Amino acid sequence: MEQRWIRLSGPAAGIVFVVLLGVGTALAQGAPTPDKSAGTTLTWYASHRGTVLAFGLLSGLAAMVFLWFLAHVRHTVSGHPAGGRVAGTLAISGTAMATTAMVSTLPPVALAILANRPGVTPDPSLVRMLADLNSLFFGAIGLFFVVFVLAFALTFFAGALAPKWVGWIALVAGILGLVGSSAARFPDTNGKPFGLTFLGFIALIGLLLSILITSITMLRTETAAT
Repeated sequence: MEQRWIRLSGPAAGIVFVVLLGVGTALAQGAPTPDKSAGTTLTWYASHRGTVLAFGLLSGLAAMVFLWFLAHVRHTVSGHPAGGRVAGTLAISGTAMATTAMVSTLPPVALAILANRPGVTPDPSLVRMLADLNSLFFGAIGLFFVVFVLAFALTFFAGALAPKWVGWIALVAGILGLVGSSAARFPDTNGKPFGLTFLGFIALIGLLLSILITSITMLRTETAAT
């Protein structure tokens, strides 16, 4: 019974991760870009305190659950003759991506706390710095994202994971993620991110779709085997 639970928990964690991160990402939409004034930024975070705190919590939980899914995928891939060659890359890049993602939730949460602290007016320079960090973390996550997604795609092409066509979704997500994360490193002089950063969000949707399909496939396989 315990072994069956462990086998099913990995794919289930992948599904939970997609739900948590999808909801968390939706909550983060609408946040002011770094080129906005400190006053505009503080006003938004003051009126969206609960939303931002929920975003931080859900994103942190998503990263934790992702690590459980990642461990299951690594175990599955490492048992395949061809997939074992990328299992290490998959585990290291995935862990780095999840860790960076958890840290990246700190600037917006800090802004929400600062904006709602009674009797305290945050220094505009501090507000702008936190807003810039919030934007730059997007590019930092993207570096590990690209390595992970490309390694993830290779596991499908090698036959270590199924269905094989999901590898093409992951491959396209990796390419878009590379462009989007690279663009995030070239903001204009006011701090506004380069327009191509929106490709990073499309890449994220591709990753979530890939993980969802993979998790469902794994879950059905494990259920049929028990």
